[in-house]
Amino acid sequence: MGSYRGGPSASVAPVDLLQRVEGDLAALRRSGVLDDALRRWKTRRDALRSYADAEALIRFLRDPGAEPCAAKDSALAAISVEATHGDQTAATLLLWLMLPGLLRVRQRLVTWNAIGREDLDAELLAGVWEAATAVGPATTNVAARLLNRARRRALSAVRRAAEWAGRSEPLSTEMAEPGHEHPGGPEDVLSEAVRAGVISSEEAELFRATHGTIGKVRARMGVTAYGAQNRRRRARQRLLDWLADPL
Repeated sequence: MGSYRGGPSASVAPVDLLQRVEGDLAALRRSGVLDDALRRWKTRRDALRSYADAEALIRFLRDPGAEPCAAKDSALAAISVEATHGDQTAATLLLWLMLPGLLRVRQRLVTWNAIGREDLDAELLAGVWEAATAVGPATTNVAARLLNRARRRALSAVRRAAEWAGRSEPLSTEMAEPGHEHPGGPEDVLSEAVRAGVISSEEAELFRATHGTIGKVRARMGVTAYGAQNRRRRARQRLLDWLADPL
């Protein structure tokens, strides 16, 4: 699972890797393959033996209020071990169980448009896999470990891309445009960052500015093109640090 192989939709391009995981898990549920796999895992994993079928296991693991938490950790750890020992069905289930958290992380990081969507998804999935390889039957806080490693790996890739863009940005009146807008993404993150005091409303305007509007923004702020670029670069670093905080 180092690079997600996927199942039925693996030949579709371009792909949204997280959507592919959703589709692959749905196919495994419909076909009965997931139930067959659970019966196989139960012969080796005590933590999974109390679940009548795959749907019971999924309901328990996806229910945020389900208790005890130790049972969730044990079940998720068992699935992780099966996945890292080469069971592709377990790998798909593990990634699917992490999807809600991965999508929250992606919503924040995609704002930067620093790396392509497929590359960002690949970094997130690779981070989950890296963390899963360190999981054993007695590991605790399994979901948090997987998501935190995914977030750190993806953020590192975004940082590298953003830092490179900052070093290569020309000192002219041309500001980098915010790039392709993702519904509910960049504007939400900028507004949230202003409310949190991470950046000012003026700095948010620098991120929203395009080549056609940057002149008016600079005039309102009373800064030169060089000053605007420096201020935007410093604000970008604060935003990256803020985005690095656990969700």
